[in-house]
This record gives sequence, structure tokens and C-alpha cells, in this order.
Amino acid sequence: MVRRLKGEGVDDSTREISHEDEAYASELIASASGVEDIMDVTEWLQAHYADVIQKWSRERAGMKRVQNLGLKERAKRNGTDRFVERFGITARQVGDNVSTPGRHTVDSNTSEMPLDAAHELVGTELVSPDIALKAAKATFASMLELDPQLRRFVRAYCDEHVCVVVRPTDKGLREVTHDEHPAFAFKFLKQKPVAEFMGSAQFIELEKAVHDGLLRMQLSLSGEYRFDNHDLRTDDAVFSEDRDRSARAVTVQLDEHMRSSASGDVAAAWDTVRSDALFMAVRDHLLPQMWRETVQKLHQQAFDYVADACRRSLEQRIDVQAARTS
Repeated sequence: MVRRLKGEGVDDSTREISHEDEAYASELIASASGVEDIMDVTEWLQAHYADVIQKWSRERAGMKRVQNLGLKERAKRNGTDRFVERFGITARQVGDNVSTPGRHTVDSNTSEMPLDAAHELVGTELVSPDIALKAAKATFASMLELDPQLRRFVRAYCDEHVCVVVRPTDKGLREVTHDEHPAFAFKFLKQKPVAEFMGSAQFIELEKAVHDGLLRMQLSLSGEYRFDNHDLRTDDAVFSEDRDRSARAVTVQLDEHMRSSASGDVAAAWDTVRSDALFMAVRDHLLPQMWRETVQKLHQQAFDYVADACRRSLEQRIDVQAARTS
């Protein structure tokens, strides 16, 4: 995709990608440690060059314009693309700081409070400063969650700290009552590191119990659970609180890389706006993506384990000396 965007083999006037973005994408691809890292760069390019990619699609297939707007197009439409410049740091700079701490500082050269500054966005789509500021936070959150360096950090952090939390459903509480039931071992699983599922078929058994409606499962980074074993009706609220705590655990690790060194109420208010956007990016986008990847990995390793066990068993049956006839 990078080669196509830069118009390789033709003059510079046909380039669709800036030299800076090309170097950034190429550097990240070169340092990728897995297919997930490559996909992160691909998604970043698709979001930032959606209009170009849609043009290619129309040229190839003669299709009408795709209605899904890319990140830049959406931000331009409601004006938040210009407003997020007031945040004092870009998503890419935050990613650079995560990779190389202190590489960029926050530009705190503003005397307006965020809500006052948001008046400039008020119009047909954004009818009040409060709504406009929320839209700007959402735009910045989308920019943050798409940055490949931030994704790489969050993925590594989750791989190291993620645990599995399991609770029984009403049906599970009724049916999973004895230790011979396949789901009994997982019934009240509070904090099992994902690494402990490796080298076994346990995750297949857990997935089946979830599919059968006996258990519910959530991945977590918080390690704090306030479940009431006598009242499962509170589980929804506890799981929701745990999702927030997990997001906070990641946000704390990243927040320092986008915090201003300036003092005063205005600087503190903009720090809060950036932190809110970061929390949105982590809770609503980054962690759900990491959980999908984690479940897929656990699922695959469990099936690989079963397949390998079957292979070894079959080999043992085949690898037997033929019976002698005399």
C-alpha cells in the first residue's frame, strides 16, 4: 500500500502520500514484530488516506462513492480537525513519546479554557460548546487509537498483564453444581493469567461453557473484583466497573507522554481534555481490539494443542512393529 500511495516508478507529482508519512509507515513496518503490527500500519494508512483508497476502488470497479468516511474526512466535515491542533500535541507525537520518552513536548501556548475555545466549532452539526468539545475529544481519541506505536505499547502491556475473569450465569449456577462438570473448574475464576491457559485445551472447554450459556467471561487488567456470589444481578455493574479500571490501568501508563509541563488552571484543563480522549481511545477502541486478538490467540493455541495431541496419539498407534508370522 505504501508503494502504491507514493506512486513508485513515476514522478513526484503523482504521489498520494507525504514523504513524512511514507517514512513513518516504512519505519514501523521494518520494526514490526508480528502480523498485528503490520495490520496496525495498514489501518492507519486506510484511515488517513481513505479518500485516495476509495478513488482507487472507484477506478477499478466503477463503483459509486463509498459512504464510510475516513478519519480525516469526518474531522474536516465537522471542523474538529483544526480544533484538535489546540490540544498541543498530535497522536503521532504521543506515539513517538511512548517509543522515545521526551521526544516531543506539549505546546501550551493558549490562554483559553477548552470549553471557551470550543465555541468556534458551534454550527449546524455541533450545536453547543459542550457537544463540540465532546466531538473534538472523540476525534482525538480516534487519532490516538489508530497510531501504530500506541497500539504496539498497549498490545505488549496487555500480553504481560491480562487475566481472565469468569462468572456463572443463572443457568450455570443451577447446572454446574459438582466437580465432575467440565465447567466447574472455571465457575468462579477470578484472576487467571492468560499465560496459564497455554499448553492445554482449557480455553476450548471455557469457550464451550460460555457458548452454552453457563458462564460469562471477561478479560481484565485491574485485579479488583467486587462480585456478590449471592446476587448475580450485580455482575453487569461489576464487569462495567472493571472495564473502566482496566482502561485506567493503561491510561496511567500513557498519560505522562501527553501531559503539559505548564502550570495553571488553563494548562490543567487541557491536560484533562487530552486524558479524557486517551481514556476513550483505550476503553472504547484499543482494549476491545486487544481482547479480540487475545481470545483468537487462546482459541488457536488450544486447538493446536488438541491437534498435536491427536497427532502424537496416532503416531504411537502407527509406530508399532508388525506382528511376526512365525
